[in-house]
Amino acid sequence: MRKQTLVVTLSAAFLVVGCASMGKEGRVGLNDGSDPCFLYLDKLDDTAIYYKDQRMQDIAAGVVIGGATGVMVGLLAGKTDTAAIIGGLAGAVAGGFAADAYWKNKLQTSNNQANLAARSIEGDIKSDINRLTSVDNDIAALVRCRTLQRDKIKRLYAERKLTLQQAQQEWKKWGDALRKDREEMKYLNEALDNVKKIEESYNYAATASESSLVITEDMRIQWQQELNIAEEKELAVVEETYKEKLSSKRIKSKEKKKLKKEKKQKDEEIKKKYVSKKAEIKNTKVNPKGNPTKLLVAAIPEKTESIKKHQGEHDNLAVEAANDTGFQDIRGQLVPGYNGPEMMVCQATILP
Repeated sequence: MRKQTLVVTLSAAFLVVGCASMGKEGRVGLNDGSDPCFLYLDKLDDTAIYYKDQRMQDIAAGVVIGGATGVMVGLLAGKTDTAAIIGGLAGAVAGGFAADAYWKNKLQTSNNQANLAARSIEGDIKSDINRLTSVDNDIAALVRCRTLQRDKIKRLYAERKLTLQQAQQEWKKWGDALRKDREEMKYLNEALDNVKKIEESYNYAATASESSLVITEDMRIQWQQELNIAEEKELAVVEETYKEKLSSKRIKSKEKKKLKKEKKQKDEEIKKKYVSKKAEIKNTKVNPKGNPTKLLVAAIPEKTESIKKHQGEHDNLAVEAANDTGFQDIRGQLVPGYNGPEMMVCQATILP
């Protein structure tokens, strides 16, 4: 009987780890074409599933044996509360990041060659950074998409192409879409909690591997080039954003001056950020036993902070949607460069 209970418990524990992908349609629904912002929600849900499901299975591979031992001890002690045992094992799996299981696993799979283990860890970190960058971009795109929806309602109402009742209906639909977004954000944030545990694991591994890493001149040059490319991309985004705003024929000279000042400030902030990063890279030349892994790990909290910033912008839209007559206020809310109904062609259609 005890053996049977142990098998059921372990099987259920793996279900706890692997059940995050269930209910996707319940969260984001099906893409029936009615929501022009659906693509971003769907991508965010995929990432949430990854960090709740696949990534946790990777974690479980390194620590599940220790957790199973704890379950067996509980069974032998007469604790047959299945829910409590499953919860304990799932906690052990998640908590495994706090220990050195990740580093030891990497070292073992690299035949105890620390340099190879460190490269594998760097690959994992870069993969997570790329995923977090995608999350950040998708939330920012979702905010832009919902903002365009809002602006269209306001514009059509201001142009008397929507009656008061129609505008109220469209505003409610917009608010309902934002509420669905917020449910997805909640699910995503629960999944991203695992990133904190992953970061702890990376930091542990970076410290453990520190004495074994040797920084070559080629590595330093490569990092420098990667930073230059990243800086150029960020500056290009700012350039493109303000180019569109400044090219508007309707913009006043005072507003144009203000926008130019904002652009200059953003450019300076980006350059300043990369100056410090480049200084860290430069120091690796005179410190051949520096640790590139720690430099990479430092980018993870930067990404999560940016994600929080864009989520805050989404929260602001939700607050605005709560105002039932918010569509009546069009001051400063129209998209820059709007010159009439013909500009609506490129925007998502939200009306039947």
